[in-house]
Amino acid sequence: MLTLSRILIALLLAGVVLTASAETNTKNALQPFTAHYKGRANGFAVGDLGARELKALGGGRYRLQYTAEALIYSLQETSEFTLTDGLLQPQLYRSDRGTFMKRRKVSLDFDWDRNLASFDYKGEAGQFNLQAGAQDPLSGSIVLAQLLLAGKPTIEYLEADKKGIEANQLELIDQPVLETELGKIPTWHLKRLHANPKRKTEIWLHKEYPAIPVKVHQIDDADEFQLELVRFELQ
Repeated sequence: MLTLSRILIALLLAGVVLTASAETNTKNALQPFTAHYKGRANGFAVGDLGARELKALGGGRYRLQYTAEALIYSLQETSEFTLTDGLLQPQLYRSDRGTFMKRRKVSLDFDWDRNLASFDYKGEAGQFNLQAGAQDPLSGSIVLAQLLLAGKPTIEYLEADKKGIEANQLELIDQPVLETELGKIPTWHLKRLHANPKRKTEIWLHKEYPAIPVKVHQIDDADEFQLELVRFELQ
């Protein structure tokens, strides 16, 4: 199940949001939606790779979620965050993936008053200090627009994951129009910068609704995966 798990997780690596203007950033980056995907793993087609969904919960709170199933493997990842005066702060993060024989669960809870995050990873619980602007593995999707607007070719943000905080980097390549099952879609084309030279990740984001990945291509050692958007609905 290693290949299936990696291709499901590949979509999670696409959790970035970029946009063309401050007005679009505010309006479309937080436009609730449901998006559905197909893909290929080492040349083999996977017809249904699950759904990515953004919901407004009210009171400035949002939920971003990705769910997928493939044979006996399933994955669910959830982030809830608040947006107040333009400042996005993650409040909780949950990840549950694996087979019925072995599950891997991760939880993060954020206490911004004390600048502490509480984690539970593989049954080990603890806390670590937060840094201003830190996001969880999904909420980072919503904050990168401002970094692109700064005009920098390399985009970096802080991510709280599992037991601590690390920096993620992406590089803007170009802005192509992709031919898809939904027709032509203008995109932002990015490359994720990995420390391991055997890992390569390229991401194409919907330019008008930039929380929606249109395509993801990933090489991980000898494995190659590709994800494609097949439909989406705005809510």
